[in-house]
Amino acid sequence: MAKALEFYTKMLDFEVSKHYGENIVSLVYNEIPIVLEKSEEESHSGSQKVLLGILSENIDEDVEVLRGKGVKILFDESRPCPKEGTM
Repeated sequence: MAKALEFYTKMLDFEVSKHYGENIVSLVYNEIPIVLEKSEEESHSGSQKVLLGILSENIDEDVEVLRGKGVKILFDESRPCPKEGTM
């Protein structure tokens, strides 16, 4: 949980809005809330369970800011969100 909080607050600039005990934390960024919940399940494959979408006026610039903070970006080029009904 500590690693996740550090990532979301230091790299993505979220702010902690509320702790619900030791295992659940609510965060917010520009009125966008997310909730982190500690899982007892361990992942041995190294795969992630989170895909973060970004609402942006200049996605390429925002991606470079994130890269500059050390955020691992999965794709070399920005991709638009799929249209509803195409997934």
